[in-house]
Amino acid sequence: MKFSIRDLLLVTMIVAILLAWWIDRSRLESAGRTIEKDAHDLCEFMNPFNSDVDEERFWKLQQKYYRVAPPTSQAFASNPPRK
Repeated sequence: MKFSIRDLLLVTMIVAILLAWWIDRSRLESAGRTIEKDAHDLCEFMNPFNSDVDEERFWKLQQKYYRVAPPTSQAFASNPPRK
């Protein structure tokens, strides 16, 4: 059985398309798992009965999804002096 160059190129193209599809699908599944875990963590933080919450993780998620800056201190901001 002889294979022509055309047959080899066709098989190579099919394998390349399937490989690209598989890689894309794997990345989508990984991103979906990450988003689900982040959403679960945010819900846990919002639960008033949960005391085992890592505030650093909460602020990292806030920055990641909402572009919120973490507070610099727990004290209220003072009024700047007037000149």
